[in-house]
Amino acid sequence: FKATALANEAALGGRKGQEALTYVRELWRAQPPKTKRDWTRRAREAPPPPPPPKKPASWRNFFDGLGLIWRHAYVFNLLLISTLYEVVLTVLDFEMKVVGRARYGGDRRATEEFARLMGQFGILVNSTSFFFSLLGFSYVVRKLGLATTLLVFPVLCLTATLVCYVHPSLPTLFVATALLKALTYALNEPALEMLYLPTSTDIKFQAKAWIDVVGARTAKALGSAINDVVQGSPALRTRLPQYGNVPTFVVSLILLVVAVRMGRRYDDVSASGEVVGDAAAAPQGYELVEQPRSAATESASPFKRSLERLHSFDDDDSELDSVEGGEDPRR
Repeated sequence: FKATALANEAALGGRKGQEALTYVRELWRAQPPKTKRDWTRRAREAPPPPPPPKKPASWRNFFDGLGLIWRHAYVFNLLLISTLYEVVLTVLDFEMKVVGRARYGGDRRATEEFARLMGQFGILVNSTSFFFSLLGFSYVVRKLGLATTLLVFPVLCLTATLVCYVHPSLPTLFVATALLKALTYALNEPALEMLYLPTSTDIKFQAKAWIDVVGARTAKALGSAINDVVQGSPALRTRLPQYGNVPTFVVSLILLVVAVRMGRRYDDVSASGEVVGDAAAAPQGYELVEQPRSAATESASPFKRSLERLHSFDDDDSELDSVEGGEDPRR
């Protein structure tokens, strides 16, 4: 029957099914059908509900993600910890390439050797990232916890910056940059994704888009600006690794402080069960109400709960049988 199909769709969360089912119930209450055939015909002929009005696109909706970052300190710290390391990586990568080109020279043979060096760099980064993602990430998070795992990458950034400042050779820059890039993909970015777990849907989509796109590109542009200032000055160009690593050391210190605060804040939010930005995600005029659930309902799977909701419509079938027999179910 059409009514059963609408009930199934409503039980599984379909918005149109919910609206159509409400319309049919109100129609039945106003003029109850006499037979099941009359019920089926009326449900089939019921007009669909009007579509919801579309909200006009505006610049205000475009900047909603930026507003979420500004309003919530948790999300603002998430912006910092997700972008500041890009400054360090951009500067170290540029220093490695400049030192490598200066070592191999500018002839054809040197160009081939430098291309071979960059190929080895890619192999080292991707192989290290693959094996660490496969074997090391889950072990590190289980043993250290997320709050301590967030501190690993900033500490490595500080260490790499100091080592490259003291001994700015090509092997040092090669190993330090490759290690940091590999752990970016295998350790740091997966840990940062876990920080979005206690946030609302709007933060996961709107604010995260601003952080991943605008924030990351801005941080890379800042790192490139540092390289341009150092490389453009004749007095600083000859000692690029030393002068270029001074601002990256400061950025690494800021990144470490933010990581400490972010880890503590994440533990507090997880322990309290708070959802960051949940009130901001609620539409105006509505109130977030938590439905009371029993222990059995909480432990049941979503599919089992959907089946229980479908079985709740058996009472409606018994009412239909009584209608067919000539009895008004409302009495």
